[in-house]
Amino acid sequence: MKIKSLQGRALLFPFFLSFLLFASCTKQDPIVQIQGNTMGTYYSVKYVADFPSLSKEQTKAEIEKVLAEVNQQMSTYIKDSEISKFNALKANQEFSISDDFAFVLNFSTELAKKTDGAFDPSIGPLVNLWGFGPSKSRKKPSDKMIQEKLKLVGIDKLSLEKNRLLKKVDGLYIDLSATAKGFAVDKISSLLKAQQYANHMVDIGGEIIASGKKPDSYWKVGIETPSADKAGIQKLVVLQNKAIATSGSYRNFFTEDGVNYNHTINPKTGKSTQDSLVSVSVVTDSCMKSDGYSTALMAMGFEKAKAFVEKEKLKALLITYDKEKDSFTKHDYLKEEK
Repeated sequence: MKIKSLQGRALLFPFFLSFLLFASCTKQDPIVQIQGNTMGTYYSVKYVADFPSLSKEQTKAEIEKVLAEVNQQMSTYIKDSEISKFNALKANQEFSISDDFAFVLNFSTELAKKTDGAFDPSIGPLVNLWGFGPSKSRKKPSDKMIQEKLKLVGIDKLSLEKNRLLKKVDGLYIDLSATAKGFAVDKISSLLKAQQYANHMVDIGGEIIASGKKPDSYWKVGIETPSADKAGIQKLVVLQNKAIATSGSYRNFFTEDGVNYNHTINPKTGKSTQDSLVSVSVVTDSCMKSDGYSTALMAMGFEKAKAFVEKEKLKALLITYDKEKDSFTKHDYLKEEK
């Protein structure tokens, strides 16, 4: 998915809202909730305060410190962030980055290889060309403009040795909006565990990780119907020490000449995806992984995404839409998530 802004995302963009809703908690549950805004969307943290180590106010301060750090490292919406400083450099200028930035970028480049380029952290020039980046100037670009920007995309044009980052061509622009938000979710979960809050759920804009359980049950989320005018839950998912993220095509888009162009850009063609696949939810052990995989699968389109899910044995829910029948179809690979 993409962060509209890590300042407060995408990565999706205005920030693309994913389709996950918290199941409500009973009033009797000893659950503390902390809420706020970040990355162009909301954040919500729920934890069972059975062994309190810090006050709610102290915990919120620690959470927002983590969010501020991730933004300062990886938000393209902050001009003096690490990623913005690197993106502004010319080719062949080494740049030192933080351990967290290096960790997320390493994962992103490995995912690019694994998905044969369906996911690519160097997609920034195309994202900005379509107006889904910081400029927000949305307009369908010409094929010639797309071809020019495609020359700047590709992880082969990027070098990362430990914490030393270098671009091999002028104009290369990294965009981590499809993994940095999930990473922030994971990092907050780690913070809560360090504070002895083993039972918690962290949600940033619908990207969620759950640890432990509530006093009476495991944490649950609902995967929404991917439609602006058809409310409903497509599937209820129980998360047992797992993370889930959803990417889709109906929240963040613009319309030109009667055609909807959504924020999911195919890194190989440079074009906004036009496919029957309208929503992808992925469950893994890490929100960063779920975030990246869901974005990659959306870019692939239904047939390739289905084949990839089956080959990799991913736990995923793919939802397709038939325009003629005006109906949704679920392709459920989450059956073990009971």
